[in-house]
Amino acid sequence: DPAAGCSARVLQLYEFLGCMVGKAVYEGILLELPLAQHFLRKVLPGRLGQAGAADLASLDAELDANLRYVKRAGVAAADLGLTLAATTAGGREVGLLPGGRGAQVPVTEANAALYVHLMAHFRLNAETRAASAAFAEGFHCLIAPEWVSLFTPRELQELVSGRAGKIDVDDMRAHTLYQGGFHEDHPVVHTFWEVMASLSAREQRLMVKFVTSCSRAPLMGFSALQPNFCLSMAGHVGDKSNAERLPTAATCMNLLKMPPYDSKELMKEKFVQA
Repeated sequence: DPAAGCSARVLQLYEFLGCMVGKAVYEGILLELPLAQHFLRKVLPGRLGQAGAADLASLDAELDANLRYVKRAGVAAADLGLTLAATTAGGREVGLLPGGRGAQVPVTEANAALYVHLMAHFRLNAETRAASAAFAEGFHCLIAPEWVSLFTPRELQELVSGRAGKIDVDDMRAHTLYQGGFHEDHPVVHTFWEVMASLSAREQRLMVKFVTSCSRAPLMGFSALQPNFCLSMAGHVGDKSNAERLPTAATCMNLLKMPPYDSKELMKEKFVQA
């Protein structure tokens, strides 16, 4: 956010954030952290890290639409009252041509494409350069730039947050551990997996987030989740108080502590409540 400024303290926080994200990727820990495409691109080395017009919508969808209009405006571009300049978050006018020139150059049909290119470059690269560089520096403390160059920004987002979409319940089940009295063939465990399969995609993601702190599955499936998803019995079979209790979780251990509910309907009700 350019409006946040680039004080030394702010840049330190960006670098620290980059370190934390890099550490999570290195350790295979998923983060519920949707980062903009243009911002993630900055961790790519060299020219790969230069955002272009295709990334603009991830920064400002309205600006992207307006620039597309300018590019299509033809002779009408001259009637828009624009110049080859941009206004910063602090209200200062900056020329987009080399040397800070451009504030007195009107946008016309002849230079409309140049204006779109210069404005996109300014918003995506020049205006956010300091903050993006600080984040990238922190990220590269853990992940070498040459490794990052193998991925696109979208693939990097999947490394950070996992893959979007419906949870693969069969894969999740195949890599789940049990403790506290539960085992793979326990009747309550069978009920649990039936309930998981019956949930909507949104409810499944919320369940996974409840236990792991991230609503997405790891990029390589649940076999890559560290530590493994674990289902633990909280209470005793036949205890009437089970009907009053909600499941709990220890997200640092990917551990779901679930009372042994005596019906599928009750279990689903408690999961939705939790």
